[in-house]
Amino acid sequence: MSEKRADIIHQVCEILEKEEWEPVESAIEKIVDTSFKNKEKLRNMLSRHPRWDDSTMRMTMPIEPNGERIDVPEKMDGFRLLCDKIDTSPLTVFESVLTRGGVLSSDDCEALQVKGYDGGKTGQKIGRAINAWATQYHVDKHKDYNWRFNELINGGRNTTDRLAILSLNPADFLTASHGDYDSCHGINRGNNCCYKSGNLSYALDKVSMVFFTVGAGESADYPAKRIDRINYHFDSGLLIQGRLYTATREDIHAISRAMVCKVIADCLNIPNPWVKHTKIDQSRVTTTGNHYPDYERNPAACSMSALSGLTMPDTIEIGHIAYCICCGGEQSVPRILDCCDEDDEEDDDIRTCESCEREIHADDAVWVHDSCYCSECTSYCDHCETSRLSDDVRWIDSLGKCICDRCLDRDFTECVACDNVVKKDDAHDVDGDSYCDACYREHLSTCAGCDESFENDALTEVKGRWSCRECLGATLPEPMPCELHGTA
Repeated sequence: MSEKRADIIHQVCEILEKEEWEPVESAIEKIVDTSFKNKEKLRNMLSRHPRWDDSTMRMTMPIEPNGERIDVPEKMDGFRLLCDKIDTSPLTVFESVLTRGGVLSSDDCEALQVKGYDGGKTGQKIGRAINAWATQYHVDKHKDYNWRFNELINGGRNTTDRLAILSLNPADFLTASHGDYDSCHGINRGNNCCYKSGNLSYALDKVSMVFFTVGAGESADYPAKRIDRINYHFDSGLLIQGRLYTATREDIHAISRAMVCKVIADCLNIPNPWVKHTKIDQSRVTTTGNHYPDYERNPAACSMSALSGLTMPDTIEIGHIAYCICCGGEQSVPRILDCCDEDDEEDDDIRTCESCEREIHADDAVWVHDSCYCSECTSYCDHCETSRLSDDVRWIDSLGKCICDRCLDRDFTECVACDNVVKKDDAHDVDGDSYCDACYREHLSTCAGCDESFENDALTEVKGRWSCRECLGATLPEPMPCELHGTA
C-alpha cells in the first residue's frame, strides 16, 4: 500500500503542476489518504473482479456494445453481391473504417476520392457514408439492399474503437474532464470552470467511481484525452448514473451503464438483473461538497438503477468537502483548488443571478442574452454550443445530448414510426411525415417507376424492382376483348 500511495501522490502532484498549480505534498497526502480510507468498501468490492489492477486502482475493458463480433469482411463480400457492373473499390475503404470504429477521417475521405468517390465527409458515420454511396449508384434499389446493409452495419458496430476505464484513482477524478468537451469540473488554471474542486469532492467520498474512455491503444494515464466521462455512485443496491460528457457516440450512456452494472454484479457474485429508473428519487440522495450535482440539477440526463435482491439504502451521500491542495484545509470556494492563492480571495466582483437572485462571483457567472445567471439556472445546448436558461433546454435520449427548444424547433424533427428525435437534414420526408433513417429503411422503399417512397405493403416486386400500384398498372398489358360469344 505504501508504494502505491507514494506513486499516486507523485502522480497527483505532477498533474497539478502541469496544470500550473503549486501543490504542497503534505496537502496531497491528506487528499490521497482520505480517498483511500473512504473508498475502501468500493475498492474491496471491485478488487474481486479479474480486470481490477490494484496498483493503479482501476480496471480497463474493451467496449463491445453488441456482444458477439461479426466478421466484417464476410458481410462486405455479401454486400458486394448487390453491386452489379459498379466500381466497388470504395468499399475497401468503407470496410477498413468499419473494422476500426465506424467514422470517416480526413485520410479516409482522401482514399475514397482516389477510388473515384468524392461524397465522403470527415466525421461522417460509416452507415450514412455507405448509404449515400449506394444511393448515388442506385445500389439501394436492389431488393436485398435493406437486410444486406443492416447486416453489414451491425457488424461494424461490434468493433472496439476505444477502451473503457472504471477507476477509484484520485488522479483519474482530477483529470476526468481532460477531453474535447466543456465541463464545469475542468482543472485548467486559466479557464473559468465553476467547480474546479468538484473533482476532489467526488474523489474523496465513499460512493463515487469515475468511468471514462480513451482511444484504442491509448494509456489511461493523463495526458491522454478522455473521449467520454461519466460519474457513477454506488452504495449497496443503489446505482446513480451521472451525466455523460462527450462529443461522440450517442449510445455510450447506455453501454457504460450496462458495463458498470455487470461489473458490480460479478464482483458481488450475484445475478445481474437491475431495475432502471429514468427519474431519480431525490429523497434517497444527499449532496455534500463542492461538485456540480448533475443528478440533482440535470436529472433528465442521469438515471437511477436498483439491483434486484439487494436492499437499497435509505440515502446515498454523494460528494465530500474538498481539501485545499496547498494547506489541506477545507475548501469552501468551488471554482479553485488552492484557497491560499491571494488572487482568488478577491471577491469584489460579485454579481446577482437574474433568475434566482443568488449572489455569485463574476468568474462563475453565465451570460445569456446579455443577462447574468448562475450555473444552476442555466444549461448548455450541445447543438448550438451556447448556454441557455435551464427551462429552455431538455435532454434528448435518442441523441444523447441536451438540446435547447430553439434548436429543436429549427433543426430537429420526430420520426413518426419510433418517436425518436432526429436532425431534419437526416430525416426522410414522406408526404409530410418524417422518418429516421432506420425506420425509413425498415418500413418504406422507393418505387422504381416514379421514384417516390411508399410503405412496403403498398409496393409490389416485379423482376427485382419495386413498383407502386399506379406504376404497376401502367406497365400491365391491356386486357384482350372477350370472344366467347359469336354472331348468329
